[in-house]
Amino acid sequence: MCDRVVVARFIQVLGGWTLAPILALTACVSAEAAAEPVEQGDQAVTADYDTYAAFATRHGMAPRSNRALVIGIRGRDLTGNVHSARVTRTYDDTLVVLTPDQRMFRLAVSTHPWETVGKAGVPDVDRDGRADVGMIRPGKYLAVRRESSRDIAGARTYQVVTAAGSDRLPGYRNTDQDDVYSAAERAASEARGDVLTAVLFHQGGDGAPAAVGCQVLDADGIRRLASEVGARFDYLLVDANEVEVP
Repeated sequence: MCDRVVVARFIQVLGGWTLAPILALTACVSAEAAAEPVEQGDQAVTADYDTYAAFATRHGMAPRSNRALVIGIRGRDLTGNVHSARVTRTYDDTLVVLTPDQRMFRLAVSTHPWETVGKAGVPDVDRDGRADVGMIRPGKYLAVRRESSRDIAGARTYQVVTAAGSDRLPGYRNTDQDDVYSAAERAASEARGDVLTAVLFHQGGDGAPAAVGCQVLDADGIRRLASEVGARFDYLLVDANEVEVP
């Protein structure tokens, strides 16, 4: 902890700035900035491992000593701004990565689709002749690294499965092909028991397939994620508009 009084007196005696007090003051500011909340958007986002570990534990997914825990915050970007989840080609959600050695960092991610028009393999759940793109529902999942021969755009990929190991994930379907997953569409999906399969963490953009349900990061983000989480990680997805997050 820095002694602000000593620094202030030192400056007053010298009657101006010198190299020594500047360095002391800089060290003080840096140390305190790391310990204090950082104002981002409309929220105070605290850069603290324990805060997010406690949040995950309250939601049924406590950190493990041998596996990374990743929290996906749908509807809140890295600046702290909260928004409704929409179909858009942007990394406007947040991943909070908690490592087994109790470090924490954030990455920009898209937890929502980038497309309104279904691609090959996307089902037509309401049988109107149009494929209905989906996104997975908030919940507790496991992500498992795929073999390197199945990399996308030269980057590692992870398949998302349920805690029980199933690749059939509960999801919502956008049946009117607009850019919003409405309350009515979500309710209808829950009533039908809609699921998504082949959901991945992968790199988006050039050289990548259309994002129609996967969790997508940019090139730097997927490389950082893969370098930190190893072969598998727990994944807790929450909606910032439904759950208060740190």
